[in-house]
Amino acid sequence: MQTPAEPALRPRLSPQAHPGPDPPGHGKPAAAAGRAPTVRRRVGGIVLAAGASTRAGCPKALATIDGEPLVGRATRVLAEGGVDQVVVVVGPPHGEEVARALREHGRIPITDELRLLQNDDPGRGMLSSLKVALTHGATDAWDAAVVVLVDQPHVRAADVAALLGAFRSTSVRIVRVAAGQRRGHPYLVARSVFAELLAAPDDLGPRPVLTGLSPAMTVDVGDPRVLDDVDTPADLAAAGVKPPL
Repeated sequence: MQTPAEPALRPRLSPQAHPGPDPPGHGKPAAAAGRAPTVRRRVGGIVLAAGASTRAGCPKALATIDGEPLVGRATRVLAEGGVDQVVVVVGPPHGEEVARALREHGRIPITDELRLLQNDDPGRGMLSSLKVALTHGATDAWDAAVVVLVDQPHVRAADVAALLGAFRSTSVRIVRVAAGQRRGHPYLVARSVFAELLAAPDDLGPRPVLTGLSPAMTVDVGDPRVLDDVDTPADLAAAGVKPPL
């Protein structure tokens, strides 16, 4: 599903956007990787928002934190973090509601720089939604993709910028966010990994594909909440996330 372009009523993503300086101590590489000259490379951002949200009891993409829908927050964080284009993968039955929420509450308009794509059968698993986005990215000249779950309310623009900074200054294929010994979403995969993910069975999930691929590195973002997602009503309440009205 692709939504018609909206008038550019809000600031657009700049084609020259580049992650700014990290806060002191933020995004410090936690694993060594071969250094390469800093090169401007095109990076897309992916928001996975096609899940049924069965355990949460409500469509999590439409739940709000500080008055902002989670799907709008995720797209904003990616844009402010420096990606060149954002893709949101939605699924039935909430795709139209998500599109409406982005039109009404999103910080960037639905244009070529913010795309909605539909996974018609998200029950096949998270990898099936990731494939929808990566197929788009492969045809739109992405050099890498940052993957974020829609139900991660504590991801910050600085975390995205740390991933991009690591990728653009090294030759790694994978950059993962870490907080101490924990690793998870968001993460970045280089274009050279797209084909391996696209070829994997949907029910396998991305983790087994990514495990063991190299070169890879992690960036420690300090705050373990960045890695948290919200799956249940108790999770939503603990994170200060309100169900949609």
